[in-house]
Amino acid sequence: MDVDLFTEAQEGIPSFNLELLEGLAYSSLKTAQQDVDRLIRCAEESYPEGFEYLGSTVCSPQKAFKVMSRSLARGDSKNSASVDLAPSDVQLVEYRFAFNGQPLHPRYFNLPAPRKGGFIRITGKNFSLATVLADPCFSVGLDYVFIRLNRAPVTFRQTILRLKVDGLEFSKPIAYSKLHHRGGNSDRKNESDSIHVGRVPTTLPHYLFARFGVVETFDKFCRADVILTTAAELKERPLDEKRFAILSSCQTQPSTSKFKGQYAAIATDVVIAVPREKMSPLVISLAAGFFYILDHYPQLSDPVELSDPWTWKVWLGYVLWGDQLGHNKLVENVESHLNSLDDYIDIEARRNLMEEEGVHVDDLYQLFVYILNNMDEMISAKEADIGSMYGKRLMTTPYVLRDIYEQIFRCLFEIINNRKRKHKTDDLNKILGKFFTPVKIFDLRNTNAKAYVSSVSSPGDNMFFKATSRLVMQAQTSAGAKSQNLNVNDPSSHLDASWIEAGNLLVLLKTCPLACNTVNPTVALDAKKTILRKESMRATVAHVHEAIRRD
Repeated sequence: MDVDLFTEAQEGIPSFNLELLEGLAYSSLKTAQQDVDRLIRCAEESYPEGFEYLGSTVCSPQKAFKVMSRSLARGDSKNSASVDLAPSDVQLVEYRFAFNGQPLHPRYFNLPAPRKGGFIRITGKNFSLATVLADPCFSVGLDYVFIRLNRAPVTFRQTILRLKVDGLEFSKPIAYSKLHHRGGNSDRKNESDSIHVGRVPTTLPHYLFARFGVVETFDKFCRADVILTTAAELKERPLDEKRFAILSSCQTQPSTSKFKGQYAAIATDVVIAVPREKMSPLVISLAAGFFYILDHYPQLSDPVELSDPWTWKVWLGYVLWGDQLGHNKLVENVESHLNSLDDYIDIEARRNLMEEEGVHVDDLYQLFVYILNNMDEMISAKEADIGSMYGKRLMTTPYVLRDIYEQIFRCLFEIINNRKRKHKTDDLNKILGKFFTPVKIFDLRNTNAKAYVSSVSSPGDNMFFKATSRLVMQAQTSAGAKSQNLNVNDPSSHLDASWIEAGNLLVLLKTCPLACNTVNPTVALDAKKTILRKESMRATVAHVHEAIRRD
């Protein structure tokens, strides 16, 4: 072979990324044990006193056989021991906990160990693990902001609410999120005599009021010392109009209210007086959320009761589960729900928000305030380049291990949820045994619910063409997401110049022939697998952008 001629021919040809060719799942999931360890430790600051995590160890084949042959490991109620002899590309890991210095029963998870190409056998059947193209932190669409937290993915949307400021009507888009997946329209048994359950969005101001109370929320996040009163009281004891802005309801019946009759006769006359120097878009947002709920339940006009978080917990319970339960039970359910939200922003989430977005928050409620303040700007700024691949990140581990992550957080929630409860050793052993199920990873077989997993009969001679080039959009990974077919109305499907560099025009999927659904094996990535721009491609990309732009 003429080495000089071969070397000369290589000049100008970009080198292939071996990790992409072999499948990111193959390299990324080599650290699955460390990733699960880190996730368990993220919640350590919330552990009850005496409870601690001691670490994990990969089991020997002999021990793995012994554990997996137990009926309990298979989630089976039968007493007979058996083991599935069909091969699976997994390794059994032992997790150790202690309580008051005494070891608890060891618990186990099988973790995936895919082969080159991202191929993995689950009970004898071959599957392919695709790479997910995701935003590093906030994922912004035309009408939503999405963030994947370790605890659970959270999607923020907006609804238009109305209120009056000094007698003039204003419309304000207010962020809401479905944070309780069993409340609202998720449970068709919920009933209410006052509202259409499932159609009243759980707005972010409502959550803030339920956690902190109305007056404290305005003080804590707006530094505004507001006054709750009524229009009738203002007539008797008027406030200085130069010092205070008066915010009030439009006194219009919401479409989600079931009230039948003359609504004007019961419409609330409660008002919020705000020092004018403290007026801000956030104050308007909080007030709009306040009057939105009060318009559904206008019968309460006592400022003292309206200031009490207990009242807002009852109303949040009404919105989530209807009004067929007693107030104490509703409040108990809501407090349990709020306790679970307290741990959404863990150490890793704080670090990710700061590093990727420059956003400093200590808890989920501060994130709520950030979204209320910035959601409009985030959506408008992203509108022009929703389909761009630049700055997006190639991910596999958070999605492949998602079922295990959810089991861990459900387990920890059950342990830390009731902060007044004094756990015993038997209680903790029972809870850990309930959620640490070794066969959980086998749920990867459910390809209908996991767009990033597909069954494979034969990968062919070139695993890149058949498997490792495939990308799955982040929006396709959510529960209930539709299959990855072409949707011409989706802005993310519109041509984008970044595809010429980061996508692959030569390997297109039949169901969705877009270059962003496959990856260029020569794409530039940083250490976190974020797609970078090459200086050598800027002129070409700019030329393509001018040729295909839609304006």
